[in-house]
Amino acid sequence: MANKEEEYNFTVVDDNGNEVLCDVISLLQDEKTNNLYVIYTDYTLNENNQFNTYLSELVEKKGEFTLKSIKSKSKYEQLLETAKTVYGRAISDLLGTSNV
Repeated sequence: MANKEEEYNFTVVDDNGNEVLCDVISLLQDEKTNNLYVIYTDYTLNENNQFNTYLSELVEKKGEFTLKSIKSKSKYEQLLETAKTVYGRAISDLLGTSNV
């Protein structure tokens, strides 16, 4: 029997009030703080004709999840390094440099 990986997606509301479906690419957990981070895409294209890919903290309160921007450049770069170690250079290339 084949092992099928679960797929996760969620909906966000953009600046124009439109609902946008996003797919989770990966989840990362900080072992020191236990914080959870999500790498995801909304399938929009960037100037290189690649999917825009984002990295945000995933915060849970009372069963509801919200995305929180990563404000620390060093934290963002640490997470990029972790993603590169776990998933290879391709994932960190997609995320690019810090967006903070």
